[in-house]
Amino acid sequence: MSKNFIDDSLDDFYVDQILSMDESDLEEDFIASGLDQKEELLKFRRAVEVASLPFRKQKLQSARAEVNRENQKHSRTSDAIRRFKSNGIDIREKLAQLIASGQVPTEITMAFRDGKEITDAEIEGILEDLIELGVVKDDKQEDSK
Repeated sequence: MSKNFIDDSLDDFYVDQILSMDESDLEEDFIASGLDQKEELLKFRRAVEVASLPFRKQKLQSARAEVNRENQKHSRTSDAIRRFKSNGIDIREKLAQLIASGQVPTEITMAFRDGKEITDAEIEGILEDLIELGVVKDDKQEDSK
């Protein structure tokens, strides 16, 4: 057996022993060792906080980066919709043209509206989704449709 395996097994044994102790057993061990239970708990909490701070900061930075990526993606698709409108392209006609010409993949479906008209906001949302999926490209992207 390797030394690491023996050390790990011994660590596991001690952890199991400590976790199986009740409060009075723990208190007796602290007294027998000449340690203050509250002080040792405070030291442990400080050590955990110090060790976890960089991890929590990294998680926060990752979350902020993801939010920024999503905001940029949304901004790009919104910019594309604005460019369509500023170029005089009716977004309702653009969507109908894409569907009629077969440029929208058959896997993408839209719900039956029961005779109700789709609002402009819904059409913008659908076009934004198609832009994000790469189905529709605006003039600033290559391979425009």
